[in-house]
Amino acid sequence: MGYLERLRRAAEFLARRGVDTSTVRLACYSGAGFTDDLRAAGRRGDALLVDLARLHEG
Repeated sequence: MGYLERLRRAAEFLARRGVDTSTVRLACYSGAGFTDDLRAAGRRGDALLVDLARLHEG
C-alpha cells in the first residue's frame, strides 16, 4: 500500500500545481503478485493492478 499512497500523493501534488488529474489512474505493476490490501484496492477501482498474466495476455 505504500506505493499506492505515494502515487496518490503525487497526483494530489500535481493537482495542487494546477495539473488536471481528473482522469489519472493509479497503476501498480508486479512480477511477484500483490498484497491483499492492494488486491482490495484494485477491486474497489482505486488502482489498476498489472501482473505478469495481465501484461502478457491483456
